[in-house]
Amino acid sequence: MRLGWKETQLRWKPEWQVPDTPHDLTKRERGQKYAVCGSADLVAFADDSGEWYALQVIFEFKAPDIAHGKAQLLRYLSNEPMAKMGFWTNGSQTLAVYKRHQSEWVFVENAGLPHPTDDLTQPPDVPPTWNTMRQPSEAELSGALKRLVATVVVSDPHVVRREDQLRELLHILLVKLESDAIASRSANRDNSVDFQNLWRRINEGGNHGKQSPRELQRIFS
Repeated sequence: MRLGWKETQLRWKPEWQVPDTPHDLTKRERGQKYAVCGSADLVAFADDSGEWYALQVIFEFKAPDIAHGKAQLLRYLSNEPMAKMGFWTNGSQTLAVYKRHQSEWVFVENAGLPHPTDDLTQPPDVPPTWNTMRQPSEAELSGALKRLVATVVVSDPHVVRREDQLRELLHILLVKLESDAIASRSANRDNSVDFQNLWRRINEGGNHGKQSPRELQRIFS
């Protein structure tokens, strides 16, 4: 495909059915029949699975103007927890809608079509804290774990054995548990969560970066 998407990453026929309520999300995740609020003209996935947990971008072309296009994308993105972006166009105007932490939205008019290599994340202006984080729904938690396994762990060319893939997944979960344990302390609840700070120290290097191997050994041992 011209933008870099593989045909196996795209679906337009049949159109993607968007669940109507959070309860319907759970029913879909369990393989049960569920009610829908509409169908997307085109969707793009992070991998070739075509599964809901790998959903990346929702495209809409039916709405006649930008106001209706925005409303349609917001409804669909709100009901698809794993989708990162929505894109609408009527042929002359375009609108990109990105998800942010705490159900915030970023709107970009006259945006270009997304590529599979684009960074579709939109970090918040202020780092999340324990007091601003929320508990994920059953569908969100299940989707995040399945996506970790399907699109991160399994697709890593350096980790091919099942026991190694399990170890890498457990490393991610241990960092998350460690960050929650620190962030939930009463003195830290208004500070940015330590998961972000840990990887920032690792990536930045310097004096803090020199401490990171010991920190990682403490977490993973």
